[in-house]
Amino acid sequence: MNSDQFARWLRKQGVIVGRPDSKNHRSLHNPATGKYASLPTHGGRQQLKKGTMEGIKKQLGLK
Repeated sequence: MNSDQFARWLRKQGVIVGRPDSKNHRSLHNPATGKYASLPTHGGRQQLKKGTMEGIKKQLGLK
């Protein structure tokens, strides 16, 4: 799953996905838990590592 696909999945979970900043990361906010995280967007269609996705889920309180 690449970062665009993961961002789509996160939106379905109720996470607010911000625009990419100047450092090629997107800010993420889970209003249900009040937690924040960032999603790397560099790499184009490059697949995100499983550990990266699991870590973001944990930071947002989705796991």
